[in-house]
This record gives sequence, C-alpha cells and structure tokens, in this order.
Amino acid sequence: EANKDEIAGVILEPVVGNSGFIPPTMEFLQGLRDLCTAEGALLCFDEVMTGFRISYGGAQGHFGIKPDMSTFGKVIGGGLPVGAYGGRRDIMEMVAPAGPVYQAGTLSGNPLAMTAGLKTLEILRRPGSYEYLDKITSRLAAGLVDAAKDAGHDAVGGSISAMYGMYFAKDPRSEER
Repeated sequence: EANKDEIAGVILEPVVGNSGFIPPTMEFLQGLRDLCTAEGALLCFDEVMTGFRISYGGAQGHFGIKPDMSTFGKVIGGGLPVGAYGGRRDIMEMVAPAGPVYQAGTLSGNPLAMTAGLKTLEILRRPGSYEYLDKITSRLAAGLVDAAKDAGHDAVGGSISAMYGMYFAKDPRSEER
C-alpha cells in the first residue's frame, strides 16, 4: 500500500525452481494476477525453468493464470542456448518492426538451436508426453525422498511433470532444518 503507485510490475518464477522446487498455491498466483490488474502493474512469469517443462503451456497453462509477459529458455531449444519472450499484443507491438523498441541478439535464429527446439516441441506435443513425464518424475522424486528418509534424514519433495526437487527438511518453506 505504501508504494502502490511506484510498482510497474511483478516478475516471478511461477514455480520456484531457482532455489529448489516450491510449487505455488493457486490463491497466491491468482492474488498476484488480481492485484497487478487492479493496480495497473504488469505480471511477468519467468518461465525459463517451467516453460514447456511442466506443460505445453508452461506454468501459465498448468495453473490457468495469464501473465502480461513471459520469458522462456533453453527448453524451447532442446537444451541448446536460446531464449524467447512474449506478451500481450499491446506490449509486443512496441517491439520493432511494429514499434520503436529494437531487439536483437548475436545468436538470434541460430539454425541448430531452432532445429533442436522445433523437434523438442514436436515431441512434447505428442499425446501422453506430459502424462509420461509426470509418471516417471513423480516416481523419481518419491524414490529420492524415500532413500533420504531410509538413511535417517528429514526430507520432502515433489514434482510437476518434468520438474522436481527435494529438501533435507520437514517443510521447505519453514526455518526448521
């Protein structure tokens, strides 16, 4: 409230992957969407880790929350270095050639990364791809947690499709370690 007229936008990983694996609650994501809309701030999802990894529509597709902008990383390049961004039409029309903002990159359109990316996206579009990823990744995550517990450690973990994580703690969101 004290700074509400000074906030241009909120940028976040919709599923925290940069410090482990912490899925959000729907209330949190919907609350951010509602607050940004009410205050005229942009909501930007950093989907470098989640994009195409947890669903073909990324976290926004999985959770049904539409951000104003999104960033994507090497998953769309089949593991090769590539990045992409997208957003609402009115924002994207600001980028050349339609708008005044010029964007370029040294490796933009790299043929190897684009070919690998197209093939990866083709495979991920196949029926059952994400169900299979969810099945094997949840089994892996559960096995890691069980192995840690069998060794006498507190452990929690989880997964969404091909994204998973584990913490040596009772709860990854608590200070109790």
